[in-house]
Amino acid sequence: RYDETGSTSEAVVDSEGFSWSEFYQEQYRDAISEEAIKQFAAKYKDSDEEKDDILAAYEEFEGDMDGVYESVMLSNVLEDDTRFREVIDAAIEAEEVPRFDAYAKETKKSKNARVKAAKKEAQEADELAKELGVYDKLRGGGKKKSQKDSEAGLAALIQRNQASRMSALDKLAEKYGAVPKAGKGGKKRAAKELEEPDISEKQFQAIQAGMKTKKKRK
Repeated sequence: RYDETGSTSEAVVDSEGFSWSEFYQEQYRDAISEEAIKQFAAKYKDSDEEKDDILAAYEEFEGDMDGVYESVMLSNVLEDDTRFREVIDAAIEAEEVPRFDAYAKETKKSKNARVKAAKKEAQEADELAKELGVYDKLRGGGKKKSQKDSEAGLAALIQRNQASRMSALDKLAEKYGAVPKAGKGGKKRAAKELEEPDISEKQFQAIQAGMKTKKKRK
C-alpha cells in the first residue's frame, strides 16, 4: 500500500481513492491463471513430488482414500484412482509404508460411493458452466476462454458461496436470538432489518448495543 500510494494510513477506504480490490487483482494478475495451473500440473503429475505427497497422505489418513484425495493437489477420483493405487501398492510391497486395513479392506460399496460423489460434483460443475455460457470453452469445444469468461465464472461461484453463507448466518442469528422474538409484527420487522443491505457502521453498532441491552434486561 505504501509503495502504491505513499500513505501509511490504516483506513481501508480514504480520500486518495485507493482500491484494495484493484490492488490485489494487479498483484495476482499473472501469478495464477488457467495456463499456469496447466503448466504446473504437467510437471507435478507422475513426479517424485506427487508420489511423496500421495504416500504422505496415505500414512496421515491411515489408508483412508477420501483423505488422500482431499490432501493431494490436483487429484481427481475419476482420473487418478488406478494411478494412485499403483503408487501405494508398490510402496506397500517395498515396505515403504504400512498396509492399513482401511485401504486393503476397503469395500466395493465405499469405492463406488466415492466415484458417485465425484461424478455428482463434475455434473454440478458442468451445469454451472452451461448456466454461465462457458461450457464449450471449458471443455475445449469452442474458442479459447477469455479473461472475461473466467472472471464471470469466478464471480458466479463467489456469489453462490456468499448466498450460502448468508443463509447460514441468518439461521444462526435466528437460533441465538439476534432476530427479535414475536410481538406484533416482530418477525416481519426483524426480517426487514436483516434484508436491509445498506446500513452504516454507526447504525450497526447501535443495533448491536441494543441487542446487548435487551439480553442484560432478560
